[in-house]
Amino acid sequence: IEIAIGNKTYSFGNYNNHASTLFGAMGDGVIAVCDRQKYMRQQVILNKHYLFEFGIHVTPLEMLKIKSKINSMFKDTVPWLSDIERKANGDLSIKSYDDASSNMHRYADAKFYRITKGPHQKFFLFQSNCTMLPETVLDIIGMHIHSMNGILAPGNYFDYLNAEYNRDNSKVVSKRIYTKEDFI
Repeated sequence: IEIAIGNKTYSFGNYNNHASTLFGAMGDGVIAVCDRQKYMRQQVILNKHYLFEFGIHVTPLEMLKIKSKINSMFKDTVPWLSDIERKANGDLSIKSYDDASSNMHRYADAKFYRITKGPHQKFFLFQSNCTMLPETVLDIIGMHIHSMNGILAPGNYFDYLNAEYNRDNSKVVSKRIYTKEDFI
């Protein structure tokens, strides 16, 4: 689950496959910033995913708060390079670069930032996972999602946003599903 503001998509995940443990359940916390349209195309065409997009109405003041929060998240980060970037910079230890971060860089102009301190320094599937960015943004605008078992997952957000979309006077004002036909 990602968030998009304007022409940028922001994603938090375990993109450093060299620091990944427990079959990808733990690793470095890394924020990816991608070109929105290119990222959507990559996910739908290359990764063969369907994308569900929910549009959320925010006031100008809420947007300022969101942008400020996102900018503040980068104060404790350092640039991080995907394998394809490391290979291009002459790292001879890189033999293959078909991992998620390399593909995001190749196809969606992704730039990566490793979080160096704070609660999201480490990615952990059951605590500090891909829901971190949406949770941060939704909290700012007063939309709070709570999980019954304490673990937030993308499915929790889908259910929540879908229910909000179907509710009268909701901040969720649009819903769209993207398939490969949208990018041909």
